[in-house]
Amino acid sequence: MDLSGIRTPIVICGPSGVGKGTLIGKLMGQHPDSFGFSVSHTTRGPRPGEQNGAHYYFTDTHAMSAQVAQGMFLEHAQVHGNMYGTSLAAVARVSSEGKHCVLDIDVQGAQQVRASALGDRCLFIFVAPPSEQELERRLRNRGTETEDKVLQRLANATSEIAKAQEPGLFHHTLVNGDLEQAYMQLQQLLNSHVPGLLPEAEAAAAPAPATREAQQAAVPTDGSNEHAAAVLPAAVDESSTAPAPPAGEAAAEPAALTNGTAAAAGAGAAAAVAAAAAAAAHSNGGTSTLLDFGFGASAGPAAAAKGMPVRQYMDVTVIPVLREGLKALNVARPDDPWQYLADYLVAHKPLTHA
Repeated sequence: MDLSGIRTPIVICGPSGVGKGTLIGKLMGQHPDSFGFSVSHTTRGPRPGEQNGAHYYFTDTHAMSAQVAQGMFLEHAQVHGNMYGTSLAAVARVSSEGKHCVLDIDVQGAQQVRASALGDRCLFIFVAPPSEQELERRLRNRGTETEDKVLQRLANATSEIAKAQEPGLFHHTLVNGDLEQAYMQLQQLLNSHVPGLLPEAEAAAAPAPATREAQQAAVPTDGSNEHAAAVLPAAVDESSTAPAPPAGEAAAEPAALTNGTAAAAGAGAAAAVAAAAAAAAHSNGGTSTLLDFGFGASAGPAAAAKGMPVRQYMDVTVIPVLREGLKALNVARPDDPWQYLADYLVAHKPLTHA
């Protein structure tokens, strides 16, 4: 099967309660001409009202098992004695309509997609909560879960996040602390991989010249960094493992984005950096499993950064992540804010390239 014309599939994973489905729903609702779902295969029988090729492709165990063995499926799983899966052909059909296929699957499914014939063509995004406490709050606020179910889902979330740390699995981790901000950053992330995919979102994200000038005027010119955190854009975390876009799609520098909720950065940012760094030096690997993603260590600033002015150096290295850490801190309100912030900075320090 010729896979060269398939548009970059988007694999989105995340634990229950993280808001993954809501983000995907907004994306599909606002951009129906750009994204689509594939139709899955299953070996179970059709239910009343279900149509073959619309709700599922209904098949039998022998035929589907043979196709799986031949590498014709991106991912598959056994659920209650029946097989379910996403075929390469189903993804190709979405692409033939001029759309990017969105795969809403679990981490185990993402591992299978990685190992498939399309593994190096997909964009893998993991949606995470800002904290375990916030995830538990969301699950309980649903009002549909028993206590046992809540505890089970929390345990599953911890397991999924641990699996998501597998080197080379996910390109980006998007921390959903605020839905609108997370959705905006998801669109920016997609645009960074496929330039021009969402032109409306790209235009909305571009700062107006007057606003940028006002921001620059608000920053002292004496080399201090007091107000730098208040005027910088959202944190951008770069990764060198993003998939190469297919023919016809221009390559772009990948970016991983994280977000929190209320803005908390301001005067004293430089002091906070120093204090957090000191706390990080005494960290034993992080106190929050949900925040310690460990997707790669920083390679250090490029040689060119050595000669940067103080403010510029801080702006492009520490401040973006610090801002997001302060936002997450404001949401979590932990007993030990310094340790929390230190863990966040260590877990989210960006990959840099010389």
